[in-house]
Amino acid sequence: MNARFVGDPDAVVIATRTEHVVSAVQQAVDAGRRISVRSGGHCYENFVFRPEIDTVIDVSRMDQVSFDEERRAFAVRPGALLGRIYETLFRGWGVTLPGGSCPDVGAGGHFAGGGYGPLSRRFGLTIDHLEAVEVVVVDGSGKAKAVVATRDPDDPHHELWWAHTGGGGGNFGIVTTYWFRSSGVGPDAAPGDMLPRPPAEMLVSSVTFDWSSLSSSSFQTLVANYGEWCAQHSGADDPYATLFSQLQLAPAVAGSFTLTTQLEVARRRPRGSTTSSPP
Repeated sequence: MNARFVGDPDAVVIATRTEHVVSAVQQAVDAGRRISVRSGGHCYENFVFRPEIDTVIDVSRMDQVSFDEERRAFAVRPGALLGRIYETLFRGWGVTLPGGSCPDVGAGGHFAGGGYGPLSRRFGLTIDHLEAVEVVVVDGSGKAKAVVATRDPDDPHHELWWAHTGGGGGNFGIVTTYWFRSSGVGPDAAPGDMLPRPPAEMLVSSVTFDWSSLSSSSFQTLVANYGEWCAQHSGADDPYATLFSQLQLAPAVAGSFTLTTQLEVARRRPRGSTTSSPP
């Protein structure tokens, strides 16, 4: 989408298995070639294609989403797009991950960078639910290998797992599988209880502002009011804690910009109910 960034790599490797990634990394390291990785291809920056990149490893075909009975966690491959992930998790087990709202973002870079979205105020980041991760790394001797790092503090690779829960944004290796199970949920739980359940109903709104109808003063007031409102309602116990919003500012040449909001519908007690439990 961004024509400012142009790359001319010597090779683009289409990987379908972890072994393909290990082999491609080893060949690039042996030849002294610089590597970048592509999963969903949604990046707006020049992280994947730029002149100094020699080898692009494309993992977009590693896109499986499943429940791993052996690890008792949900396995998500890096090429899986968010739309497919949400649909598979919800239709199969009634659960979800609090990732982004754009359905064609790939799991690979999104999760490695933290992964946040409309449900993050309720359920945190996607990486808050990370149980384990398989990463292709290069050791001190220059040998490429796949390593599985887990949440278990006794795991010798535990620090590599920890690094994928908020540090580095993908700088430690190439992720080939993510496994998810919410913190505090044991492996004996039913799959439908291992990840958050999405809200039953949401209110969604989109308001468009025409640049031609705004003065410099009114634009500044709008942005200031938006920021002030968000600051006033930022507490975890605020009545609007389930609200997610984006003021998607665009340059004047675009003609307009948009404010989108999403709010969970409060559950109401049945008529005639005398229960004192929260609505």
